[in-house]
Amino acid sequence: MKRFITLLVPLLAALLTMTSVAHAADVRNEWRNPGHHPLASDRPTVMNDTARRAEFTRAGLQGEALEKVMDATSRPGTMRNLVDGECFGAQLYQNNHVVHNLCVAFGSRQVDRTAERWRVLLSDGTVIEITLPYICHNISVTVIPPPPPRPPPPRTPCFHIPMNYQHTAGVVGETAASLQARGRWSTSDDQAYMNPDTRFAYVVVHMDLTDAETADLEHDVCFGYQDETGFHREVDYCLDFCAAGRYPSPGIIDALAEERGIRMPRTEPRGTFRIPLADAMGQLSIPVRYAGRFTIVCVEVVPYHLHLGRYYRWQSNAAFDLITPEQGARSVEYGTANRHANDDLVLLGDDHSVRYLTGALGY
Repeated sequence: MKRFITLLVPLLAALLTMTSVAHAADVRNEWRNPGHHPLASDRPTVMNDTARRAEFTRAGLQGEALEKVMDATSRPGTMRNLVDGECFGAQLYQNNHVVHNLCVAFGSRQVDRTAERWRVLLSDGTVIEITLPYICHNISVTVIPPPPPRPPPPRTPCFHIPMNYQHTAGVVGETAASLQARGRWSTSDDQAYMNPDTRFAYVVVHMDLTDAETADLEHDVCFGYQDETGFHREVDYCLDFCAAGRYPSPGIIDALAEERGIRMPRTEPRGTFRIPLADAMGQLSIPVRYAGRFTIVCVEVVPYHLHLGRYYRWQSNAAFDLITPEQGARSVEYGTANRHANDDLVLLGDDHSVRYLTGALGY
């Protein structure tokens, strides 16, 4: 490097705390008379690598910044012309002086605007820019801090359906080890292996979904269930050993509506799957877009008889709850209006409190 002057003024720690083009609180110093300014340097001193390192060190560069500046300035920089209005964090002079926030303001003067520039990027994103104006050979340094990290995009909320069957009569609870031994465990292996002695209750969920929507649901990041053993995405699609039984007949559905005000769909919703909940408590998580679907949630219980008119011997092996599309939609509407950033939405009751499914319609 033949153009670097000897830097007699250490820039110290201020070098690494300068902002990109100016300190808002600093005075803007306008550089109007290049080459004739009383602080302008004399002829540049030829510097070898050792001298250049010593001067950059005295200028406050150290560690990664020093090594990268040394490497960059060992080669020719990028040639450019100085433009009125551009500013340097600091310009160093041979007579022990540093001017901060120096901005080019040559105006119409016919002066040499040629400059050589080097830019180095540090690992934390900081950019150090070194400029050598040929009109005066005063090294100009600007430290450009890394841009602030981008805020994470707004998180798409999930919709949670809480369940608590710990006090539901007849709930069937069996340890994971026992379920595995009998070949009745087909969901999260980690859940079973890590909690072999925990008792699990099985919950069957019927959602009003097409086959395509069921596939879409399964691949959504919101889909899964949470209990004390963690969040799990594996479900059992009831192909082999869901609880024995069938969907109520049209007559039973009519009797439920007439005698108990329970209005179920005439045909079984097609999106059906089963999940195990540790200690009979947890929540189902689904995408918000499916919150407004008719959903029937059943917990397996000891078979019981439910007397409905002439169906006095109807036997059921599930206690169940219904979530109507209106209830889901109201929960989403109210939750969206009152949620904090990144909060998930949850099934709500008529009083806007969290609604826990308990199998209340089964007895």
